[in-house]
Amino acid sequence: MIPGLIQIENFLKNVEEIRDQALNLKYTPAFEEQGWKGYRCLERNELTTKVTELVKAELSKRDDKFTTADYDCYFHYTLQNTVKEKGYYKNRIHKDRLKDYAGVIYLATNPISNYGTAFYDENHIQIAESENKYNTLVCYPANVNHGIQEPFGDSKENSRLTFTIFIGFKQKQSKTLI
Repeated sequence: MIPGLIQIENFLKNVEEIRDQALNLKYTPAFEEQGWKGYRCLERNELTTKVTELVKAELSKRDDKFTTADYDCYFHYTLQNTVKEKGYYKNRIHKDRLKDYAGVIYLATNPISNYGTAFYDENHIQIAESENKYNTLVCYPANVNHGIQEPFGDSKENSRLTFTIFIGFKQKQSKTLI
């Protein structure tokens, strides 16, 4: 398994309500030069803030380092035809180098098996995977090679819908004599 991996099933108590609200948010398609693929809700909103706070609270119970971390989170979906977009396979397997942890909450109600998150060694050979299981939070060190296995669905409602999480730990300030 992946050292540092955190997995919590049945994460959101009111997952259906949150999913319904997420489906009504405004999403922006990725541009080719962006690392992410599919569609993201880039606008700050009350729902994103609320779910981010739930993630922060739960992770902070497990390790104090999550308490003071910076969180950058988005609702995100990818469709089956996303693979046809120019640049889809570029950086599909990647590390989130600017963050310390990354993760998702899976929000697809009827996910297809083997369409979760895969983890890879330095040669891009798959070494582990996290199943796309409805209402499961998966969080892992961002320096691990990872990528979505495959997108699915032909609409936002039946797509690979996630709440995407990026976490950066605040660096300790060193004391100087000056």
